[in-house]
Amino acid sequence: EYLAAVAAVGLSLKTLPLEAIETGYHADGEPVYDFADGTRTCFEANNTYSTYLLAARAVEIIETAGAMPFFMYLAFQNVHWPLQAPQQYLDRFANATGGDAARQAVAAMASILDDGVRNVTDALKARGIWESTLLVFVADNGGPTNGDEGTASNNFPMRGGKNTLWEGG
Repeated sequence: EYLAAVAAVGLSLKTLPLEAIETGYHADGEPVYDFADGTRTCFEANNTYSTYLLAARAVEIIETAGAMPFFMYLAFQNVHWPLQAPQQYLDRFANATGGDAARQAVAAMASILDDGVRNVTDALKARGIWESTLLVFVADNGGPTNGDEGTASNNFPMRGGKNTLWEGG
């Protein structure tokens, strides 16, 4: 189900900067897209959740890699503003956040990230290279603690949050 949504999309992980969405408009009124496959704008990915695209391409690379060791940098964008997730993931948390739509979206985004990472690790295991793989999982900052993004993040036990110099940011 997860990979079927993007089975026909062949993208290069090297140049996927942001979500596959319209990001603005030129002065002439034409939409601006910021999702590329190499140097070509990938219009066919429009309105496809980026975690689907990135995980599917990573799995494809793992499945077709030759015998030589390889390095993969896979930069998922979850969990990040804007707080958006596919409906089936939002539905999983419909009764888990006390009606807080922002928290529901954050939970859904974390869940879809878990599924993407699981697809990648499953592909590594199926290929027989999991035991010789070094997986480094990092985040670039903690959650916003000032409420300006519509969430109520708590980075405890670390101090601070997004846009701070503390370890929680």
